[in-house]
Amino acid sequence: MTLPPPSPPAGRTWPRRLLLLLWLGVIVGLSSWPNPQAPITPPTLLDRLLPYAVHFTLYAVLGLLIAWNLSPWARQRVHPLLGIVLVGLLGCLWGMLDEWYQGFIPGRYPSWEDVGVDTLGAFVGGWAGLWLLPRLLAPWRKASSASAGDPPPKP
Repeated sequence: MTLPPPSPPAGRTWPRRLLLLLWLGVIVGLSSWPNPQAPITPPTLLDRLLPYAVHFTLYAVLGLLIAWNLSPWARQRVHPLLGIVLVGLLGCLWGMLDEWYQGFIPGRYPSWEDVGVDTLGAFVGGWAGLWLLPRLLAPWRKASSASAGDPPPKP
């Protein structure tokens, strides 16, 4: 009979969850600002691309934080690709809820384009958190665990 792998101590998980909740609050807070009247001058390329860059960045950080919260569970139980898909789907769900919420804010409107950019950002953040960063940090973790006398972590 094999025992399940130990879960991380409760004292180490609350900062991850708190940061995730705070970031969700930042996204809701930014979505709550009413949109001022459109300027009279025609929009420049920067005016058109900046909102997409902001959405992508906000949701890439969200995807990274979701991946950080899932990483102890996901590393031991699922393939990284499945974890990235899960993070992307959670980011897509939050993006849809966020766009629905924006429909109630004066001057704002829901946009499927924004949901698409949000989802892409969440996938990139999930990829960074569940695939890229573990591979970049693996040599450093091996060196620090070897110097502490701990066995090396599982890939």
